[in-house]
Amino acid sequence: MFMAMLLCGMHCDAVEAGAPKLMVRDAAGQVLESANPGKRVFAWGQNNYGQSTVPAAAQGSVVAIVAASYHTVALKQDGSVVAWGRNDFGQASVPKGLSRVKAIAAGWYHLVALMQDGSVVAWGGNDFGQASVPKGLSGVRAIAAGWFYTIALKQDGRVVAWGRNESFQASVPANLSGVVAITTGGAHTVALKQDGRVVAWGYNAFGDSSRVPGSLHDVVAITAGDGHTVALTQDGRVVAWGYNFQGQASVPKGLGVVTAIAAGRYYTVAIADPLPLVFPASQLGQASSSVLTLSNAGTLPLALSSITITGPDADQFRLFAPVPASLAMDDEKALAVQFQPKRVGTLTAQLHIASNDPASPDFVLNLQGTATYEIAAEKAGAPGAIFTYAPLRLDRSTGLLLHKITFTNTTGFSLNGLRLILSKVASGVQVYSSNAGEVPGTFEVIYSSAIKANETITFDLVYFDPKRRTAESMNPVIKAEALLELEPDSLPVTGTIVPLLRARSTPQGPTLEWNSAAGKTYVVEYSDDGGTTWLSAVHRLSTGGTRMFWLDRGQPETKTKPTGVPNQVGGRYYRVKRL
Repeated sequence: MFMAMLLCGMHCDAVEAGAPKLMVRDAAGQVLESANPGKRVFAWGQNNYGQSTVPAAAQGSVVAIVAASYHTVALKQDGSVVAWGRNDFGQASVPKGLSRVKAIAAGWYHLVALMQDGSVVAWGGNDFGQASVPKGLSGVRAIAAGWFYTIALKQDGRVVAWGRNESFQASVPANLSGVVAITTGGAHTVALKQDGRVVAWGYNAFGDSSRVPGSLHDVVAITAGDGHTVALTQDGRVVAWGYNFQGQASVPKGLGVVTAIAAGRYYTVAIADPLPLVFPASQLGQASSSVLTLSNAGTLPLALSSITITGPDADQFRLFAPVPASLAMDDEKALAVQFQPKRVGTLTAQLHIASNDPASPDFVLNLQGTATYEIAAEKAGAPGAIFTYAPLRLDRSTGLLLHKITFTNTTGFSLNGLRLILSKVASGVQVYSSNAGEVPGTFEVIYSSAIKANETITFDLVYFDPKRRTAESMNPVIKAEALLELEPDSLPVTGTIVPLLRARSTPQGPTLEWNSAAGKTYVVEYSDDGGTTWLSAVHRLSTGGTRMFWLDRGQPETKTKPTGVPNQVGGRYYRVKRL
């Protein structure tokens, strides 16, 4: 038994007597979980009332979870509710016949359910009126419950709150707008805004209200415990801050891709998809491989009836080692999987291992690989070249140096643009619309328009040389890689607005100029409706000099007709923020 625990770790199920047991490990010896039957519920932290012991009824087909002081609730796909943990006020006793539930929330010892018709039902402790739903409340789109208070977000954007308010946790800020989600802690309230930022108010002894991480952005979900707050970002990461007495704000490693979060008093819960087997990024046509170890942790022979690869990109993966037919007790065999991409992008498939393991007859492992497409630029006129550049030329009207780039998409499918990497750029030269590259001394420029198969695009790279060197003395090295995902303009970022020196029209597009501080990062924001709505450009601009330039190259969906009005070009307003 001790050896079995060493091999299995926290993710292994108990081995039935007289049964085979399939175990799969990666090259590093990490035990891999099956993606079948689907999402699982994990819990960690305090467990004195069983609040972190997930019952079998809450595993599988769970679509939402919520955690309170000492009880936890799960909403299942069929609209039913499962609750467990402390129950001295009936908070874990779900009302009989409760169905068609759309969302759930939990306070210190009360529970709230949002029904599919927009009404609200509450039960459990009610000493501060927290479970007394206001009469006539309807049209609710979201609910949240604190220690002793409840909040509802209505379809029209208004917020209704009831219950205790000694720390102003139920006093919604008058100027709060653009809220798409709400959550409550013990006595602090958190709101997620449409732009992916987080606002909090109420009790703040542990920094749970005011100390939202400054770098936090692209948040898609929020939750709050007694004194800690947790955010889920767009890429499946979990960020937590505030009180950490029981490790509730210490996010475990290896959770996988998290799809839902909930915070209890001193603990945190997450739903996660098992981590896929990720292959190293490969250049188009190159191959990489991973070796898995299959072993039998059971007490009877393990028969492997089939091992197959399915899914949308199954043709990009293959098995290239003999597939074992069976494994004796304590036996193990190697299984090699190869990723050899024939198209650019993030490619996925599933490895199915069918066996006589009663607990996992169809073990499913998600496979993921990324294929890049990178080429170096050649001088114009090179035979057969698909990515070329012409000699630099001087635009005498602006003093700018222009580099004509031509690219032909020969991949056979549409690309979402190009990332150009420039190196050996002369010292002091500014590259318009650029970011600092990953390697010191390099620049990155994004061309973020779709490029269809067999399409040829032409555009100018723009440079400014304060030393006025001749175009012949400038010879940067350029290479490009395909953009695998669209990089759209984003919502505003948090920063300090700096004044523009000039905003003017050039033949290449609207051009901005401002004083900059060495080592600082800047973002350009623009508005097409007179300053009511602002968007930020894709790039983060870093500089080592005292003056910064930026060129709006006018993507097809946002082309403008420049007029040269200061801070306004072609009906578009501009501003610059220092992060």
